[in-house]
Amino acid sequence: MSYNCSDNGAKGRYTIPDYKNMYFSLFNAVKSAIDQLQKAQRDGENEYIESEDMPLILPNVIDEKTEANE
Repeated sequence: MSYNCSDNGAKGRYTIPDYKNMYFSLFNAVKSAIDQLQKAQRDGENEYIESEDMPLILPNVIDEKTEANE
């Protein structure tokens, strides 16, 4: 997009960026990134849900500290 304009006595043809096009391009890139992140989250959650339950074994830290203090 370009306009004929004169500024401070200078005459010429100035080109301004197409902000509408730039905005929609940025919007589409952000939307795509959000979609990818949401898909990755869903995939990870589904993988966790479908995995076999493995027992969580935590060390008995509380009992060890109690015994050490006695």
